Amino acid sequence: FLYADNEEMKKLFARVGRLLLNIQKLGSSVQERFPEDAAKLKADAEESAKQGKPVGLLSQMSTLMGQGGGRRRGRDLRNAADPAKQAAARKAFDEAIKRFFADPYSFLRESEGKLVAVPLGDDTAALTWEGKPVLPPIGMVMRKADDGRWYFVLPTDLPGISGMMPKTKDQYQILGGLIQVFDNVVIDLRKDVDSGQVKSMDELARRTGEKAFVPAAIAFFAYAKYENEQKQLAKQAASPAEAKTPAAPGGK
Repeated sequence: FLYADNEEMKKLFARVGRLLLNIQKLGSSVQERFPEDAAKLKADAEESAKQGKPVGLLSQMSTLMGQGGGRRRGRDLRNAADPAKQAAARKAFDEAIKRFFADPYSFLRESEGKLVAVPLGDDTAALTWEGKPVLPPIGMVMRKADDGRWYFVLPTDLPGISGMMPKTKDQYQILGGLIQVFDNVVIDLRKDVDSGQVKSMDELARRTGEKAFVPAAIAFFAYAKYENEQKQLAKQAASPAEAKTPAAPGGK
């Protein structure tokens, strides 16, 4: 249901789709193996939502990452070196992972009826959330493609997002590899849950961090390294050639 600008983006979205499907399968296995824990986590999430606390994985991860600008960077670095802060961050991460795997797509049920498409023309529609535009002032739209189907158009041209979007085939492949890393982790976790190797939700959260951290870090490093190399090449290509001053007669 996502509109792709090119074939590489289409393949990338397909990889994301497979990852989301495997997350759903893992969630089903978790609810089957740990029904009481899953029910308690969902109840806790509902109570936290009523209190206005972040309960979704993305919102909790954003809070953990300490988003807020350069003025907080020094403090964040000090916190990262503090064992107590590290333990608190790890606990919050584990709780977010457990809640997510207990019921990955509960937000879809909770959001039913809040997201509405308002027609703008024959082939475009604007998305609203509880009657208000999504991502104002830019907004988010759906587009009717040549195949007659409607697709969500991601705001990939927004400042901050456009810079992170892949632009070359190599970048798409590296990012696709990163998504594949997470997909493999989810598949392995489901096997561990189904086989009984994972005995609790706490162990599932711990194994998630162990399995995902190193390969994800390598993939992120490769993507960042490639981006830096491309910027250096672009900078060199844009720099004017140094003018050569002809030597004076007689070597003077």
